[in-house]
This record gives sequence, structure tokens and C-alpha cells, in this order.
Amino acid sequence: MTNSLRGEKGVAWDWATADQKGIDGRQAVYQMLPTTEELKNQVWREWGPLYKSVDQRHGEAILDSTPSGEPILYAGTKLVEPFATKEESGVPPLVYDMDQSAQIGEIETNLENHIKQSLANFGTGKKDASKDADWEEYISTAKAIGVETYVQIKQTAYDAQNK
Repeated sequence: MTNSLRGEKGVAWDWATADQKGIDGRQAVYQMLPTTEELKNQVWREWGPLYKSVDQRHGEAILDSTPSGEPILYAGTKLVEPFATKEESGVPPLVYDMDQSAQIGEIETNLENHIKQSLANFGTGKKDASKDADWEEYISTAKAIGVETYVQIKQTAYDAQNK
């Protein structure tokens, strides 16, 4: 049996044993077999987008011989999941007319550039966000770019969708 991403069963991979656990702590489905040589012409490499289900990804056995940060990343993700923003509380995709779309595009580009530059200046100490003059300059530049118009267009589009 050959797996297009894992290679030949018994050479590059095999089914997990009953005592092996996967990344998420459940029973592992498969294990990668250690090999002393590079296996050539065995698998298709991931050259582009590829879907792997969570069960498939977490089903790989964690072996002591191949240290991995995956279980640590999984455990860390589980710790912060209760604090994730609920999907239903997010802003839905908004629809704009042609004029609004043109305004949003221009303002958003300029605003993003201003924010990135300002964060770089604040982060490197070139500017100090705790100084009133530097903070007021940041705010006044955002207003000159059109942040208030931007928020108003977004609010109008949101209100129109949620009547």
C-alpha cells in the first residue's frame, strides 16, 4: 500500500500500534518510520495547497525518536481556545456601492501605510506614543487620511445589511 504523501507502507510509514498517541493525545492512526537514508521517488511533495483534515494531521503518532513541537503547539492552542472571538460576534462581509468601494480602497491603503509606519516609529523609539505631541500627530494624520469617513462608510454598509 502506498500513500501519496507518506510513501510506501512498511518503509516510510505504518499503522500505529495500540499504545501510540497522536498529537491531540488520542489513539494515533499512523506512524512515520525512521529511515537512515533519504527515500527518493516515493511521495508527492506538498508543492501547493493541500487539505489535511484535523483528524489526519493529529493522527500521526508522536515518536520519541523524532522530537516535534506539534504536541506543545496543540496544547497551547487548546489553552487559548476559550478566549477566541465567537464567529457570530464578528462583523460579516460588507457590501459597498461603487463610490463607497473607491473611497474605502484609497483610505484603507493610506491608513494601513500610516499605521505600519507609526508602529515602526513607536517601536523603534523614533516617536513616543506616551508623548502628547507624537500621539496627536498620529491621530491627526489618521483623520487627514480619512479615518472618520472610513468608519462612517463601514457603519453605513453594516446598518444597511442588518435592517
